[in-house]
Amino acid sequence: MFLRMMIKPLAALLLLAGCVSSHQANQDIQGRVVGLSVDDFVMRYGPPYSRYDMADGRKVYRWGYDRGTYTTPAVTTGALTDTGDGTLVYDAQTVGGGTKHQGCDIQFTADQAGKIVEAHAVRDSLGVWTTSYCHEFFD
Repeated sequence: MFLRMMIKPLAALLLLAGCVSSHQANQDIQGRVVGLSVDDFVMRYGPPYSRYDMADGRKVYRWGYDRGTYTTPAVTTGALTDTGDGTLVYDAQTVGGGTKHQGCDIQFTADQAGKIVEAHAVRDSLGVWTTSYCHEFFD
């Protein structure tokens, strides 16, 4: 009985432990990226996939990492009801399932000397353990 009473609160606690806001993910990105030279960034994380040269000499880059796709199972729940006349009715509901993509894309700006001065996520999927793959990658 005690175990049954504890399952829902423990499940809620585990779910909340995995919640990461986009603000937190961006703080993680900024903490790892801002201050690096673009060369150091490339050596650590790989080359960006695009660059835009600003008129004032700054450069804006886009970088991404695709972890790939994974399949989530569908879950079926149901209830068995006795109609009172000896008939049992099973009412089932299936939710979820499908293919999900995991990855993180960031945009960062480098000054004229090539030092990264700003960075933030532009695409962030669900992570393996949290609600932010960018958080998991840059944490």
